[in-house]
Amino acid sequence: MRSQFLSLEAAPQWRGFFLDWTPTDWDRLLAANLKACFFLAQHAAVSMRQEKHGRIIFTTSIAGVLGLGKVHAYTASKSGLIGLTRSLASELGEYGITCNGILPGYFETDLTASFLQNDEYVARLNNRVPLRRWGKPRDLAGVAIFLSSEAASYVTGQQIVVDGGYTISL
Repeated sequence: MRSQFLSLEAAPQWRGFFLDWTPTDWDRLLAANLKACFFLAQHAAVSMRQEKHGRIIFTTSIAGVLGLGKVHAYTASKSGLIGLTRSLASELGEYGITCNGILPGYFETDLTASFLQNDEYVARLNNRVPLRRWGKPRDLAGVAIFLSSEAASYVTGQQIVVDGGYTISL
């Protein structure tokens, strides 16, 4: 049986004090981070369901479980994506489709490039992360490979945190 794998990531972000957010700011982030994931998964599930096999893996964020100020729509969309992961896992499991999420912590990406230029911020964050560093995109590869493999055939509706231990050190 041919394996199908769907990995979705959308990471636009807008930061601002709660009272400064506009409906446009809110809608743009939720459309990219939640709505797009829902409809892409819906499209992919059609053939996965026919084959009685598939893997849907969402890239969410530790923001979805921690809550972070000034990135309200991002946090809400990632929380929503965690809920969507669980509801899809519940509905699609009977068709041999698993749905899981990967929750990255602080990673070196284009999205975080401006933070990485602030040595004081990087040092402060590194002091809170037990592994004392920011993640690199390659640090997500093992979890994605596992979730897309037969080794994870009985894993669904789960969220795997990949954050260097940040969430255990709060």
